[in-house]
Amino acid sequence: MTGKRIVLPPLFIGGPRDMRRRYMDAIALVQ
Repeated sequence: MTGKRIVLPPLFIGGPRDMRRRYMDAIALVQ
């Protein structure tokens, strides 16, 4: 439980949504 590691959780929480959006963008680029 390091204070420096606390910076990762926020990114992990907002990651799934961003990944899904990038996934759709990637599919659009492939098509």
